[in-house]
Amino acid sequence: MDKSLPEFRANQILDGIVSTLREANKIIGGWDSSRRDADDEANIAYFIESAFIQTLVFLEAVGLNETLHAVRDLSLEATKNYSAIIASQETGDLYLVWSLRIAQYVTALRQTFGEPDVGTVTKPVVEIVRATQYAITDQECFSELPKDEAEVHSRIEAVLRCVFPDLIRKPAIAKQLKNFVPDTGLPSQKTLIEYKFISSKKQAKIVADQILADIGGYVSDDWKHTLYVVYETKRIHAERQWTEHLQKCGAGKNISIVVLCGEVPRKRQKMKK
Repeated sequence: MDKSLPEFRANQILDGIVSTLREANKIIGGWDSSRRDADDEANIAYFIESAFIQTLVFLEAVGLNETLHAVRDLSLEATKNYSAIIASQETGDLYLVWSLRIAQYVTALRQTFGEPDVGTVTKPVVEIVRATQYAITDQECFSELPKDEAEVHSRIEAVLRCVFPDLIRKPAIAKQLKNFVPDTGLPSQKTLIEYKFISSKKQAKIVADQILADIGGYVSDDWKHTLYVVYETKRIHAERQWTEHLQKCGAGKNISIVVLCGEVPRKRQKMKK
C-alpha cells in the first residue's frame, strides 16, 4: 500500500465523499416505500456515481489495488439501479443501498489513514475561538459582558462543544511534582486551551508571567498544542504584542494566543461639511 498521500489531504478527500453521499441521502428523506420520483432518482444516480468516482480515484492514488478492484465491481453493479433502497425492519426508515456500501469503505479508509496531525494549533480552532468574541459579548444573549475568567471560560466552551463534541473541561495533566489543570481540552485536536481575563496593564503583566510559568507544565504526549485566550475588558495590548512577547521569551511554535475584547468599538463620526 502506498500511503504517501498526506493525512490531512486524505481526510479532506474522504470528507468530500461523505458530503456527496449526504446529498444523495437527503433526497429520499420524504420518500415512502411506494413513492418513487423519476427526477429524484436521476439526482440520486448523479451523487452516487460521483461518490463512486471519488472513491475509485482515491484508491488508485493510494495504491490499494485489491480494494480498488472490489469497489470497481460494486460500481458496475450499482449502475443497474443507483437508487436501490432498503427499509429498516425496526423503524421503516429508507436507506440507499449503494450509499451504505460506499460509506463502509470510507469508514475503513478513515481508520487506515487516521486523523490529520499538524505541527501547530489548527487554524479552525484559532478562528473559531476568535469568532466567539461576538457570541460571548452579544447583549441579546447575555444581559452583561463577561465579568470574570469563569464566565469567559463557560461562554466560549459552550460554543466549542458544538464543534468539538469530545471537549473535556479541566483535563488534568499529571506530572511528577504537580498536577496541571488547564481550562479546556480538545482531544481530537490535541489542543489545550487556557483562558485569561484582564482589565488593566498591571493585570496584563501578571497574566503574561503566569502564561510563561505554565508553558512547561502543559507539555504532554497527549497534548501537542496550547492556545491561550486573553479576554480584555478594554483595549490593552494588541494580539501581535502578546505573540511577540511569547516568542521573545522562548515559547515554541506549539503555543498560540488569541486576544478578545469586550469593549464596543467607537463609531467613527462623520465629517461635517
